Amino acid sequence: MKSYELIDHTANIGIRAFGQTLEQMFAHMALGMFGQMVDLSLVTGQQKKKIIVEAADEEELLVEWLNELLYLYLVKKYAFNIFKINKILYRQKLEAEAYGIKLTKKNQTSIKKKEIKAATYHQLKIKQENGVYIGEVLFNV
Repeated sequence: MKSYELIDHTANIGIRAFGQTLEQMFAHMALGMFGQMVDLSLVTGQQKKKIIVEAADEEELLVEWLNELLYLYLVKKYAFNIFKINKILYRQKLEAEAYGIKLTKKNQTSIKKKEIKAATYHQLKIKQENGVYIGEVLFNV
């Protein structure tokens, strides 16, 4: 099973992520998002950030998770390539760790690719087919 694929969209970036568990799909979605923004081969999992987000349901939780990661990328200047979802409680609270590097003036020009501004609720979807969780998210660029 592949971890994610791009969804054709005219104006935005769309990602469809897959996982044997909801946690794995959330991790694969984050990997897909960062795979569009940075050259993952240049990111090492040297620094760890703990992340906790809460939402009303699993779809909103997915958007909150991705937007928290975008905040850490755009504002705090961290690029991640490893995502460990420790638990998702009642499909409303996520506890995770992201591993990556701090971006500097020196390394960001070689690492950065496209800019993603936000994960959106437009055409947001989480479903389960044949025991596989599938999530779809469109990102504003």
